[in-house]
Amino acid sequence: MAIKVKKGTFTVPAATGALEVATGLGADVKLLILWGAPGTVEGFQAHNRGFHSFLTGTGTEQVCLAWASDDAVTPANVGRRLAEQAISLLSNGTPTLDAEAAFTSFGTGADSGKFTLNVTDAPAASFTVHYLAVGGDGLLNAKVLKKNISTGTGTEAETGAGFQPTHAIAIPTSTGSGAAVPAAKRRCSTSASARPTAPPSSAPPSPRTTRAPPPTRTSRTSRRS
Repeated sequence: MAIKVKKGTFTVPAATGALEVATGLGADVKLLILWGAPGTVEGFQAHNRGFHSFLTGTGTEQVCLAWASDDAVTPANVGRRLAEQAISLLSNGTPTLDAEAAFTSFGTGADSGKFTLNVTDAPAASFTVHYLAVGGDGLLNAKVLKKNISTGTGTEAETGAGFQPTHAIAIPTSTGSGAAVPAAKRRCSTSASARPTAPPSSAPPSPRTTRAPPPTRTSRTSRRS
């Protein structure tokens, strides 16, 4: 079994509606990671706006973290947004929602390797989105979950996955789902972890036991006259 991965880009137009992307993965997409910022060409821009998101399942498992921060302004003008969307993009100035798209589905059968989004809030200008599509029979399960972390200390368990994961990516934030909010009151980050696995045994191979050959039988011949 193998895991297949494909990196690519697509453009979100300044219009609403369905947006289908063919990744060329050569297998059904099971996990999709998106990230992007305003613009369609590489280069430097004033201000800091962007997002990243994670999508799995049948169109309902999606989470996106977006941010916006104006450059060289006093007081600071910054915002965050955490939403169950495929794409969220905030505006410059006092942050408001500039663009948004929801995850619709992963393609199967003749549409294997494709995914579809629905642009529900058209951006002021088109922009490029990068994606990492993961699939193949080596990826057995993937799931997006949401968990509220308590204010206390100690271990907290998450049992909603339905399987034992080997890797996890978390987006801890105090933003909560909803509109952009002042960064002075909110924080966010991204982290990743992997479950330890037992290393292969380094013990030397057991010596082979060699059995001595059986003794040679001696034949004695008696000759009588």
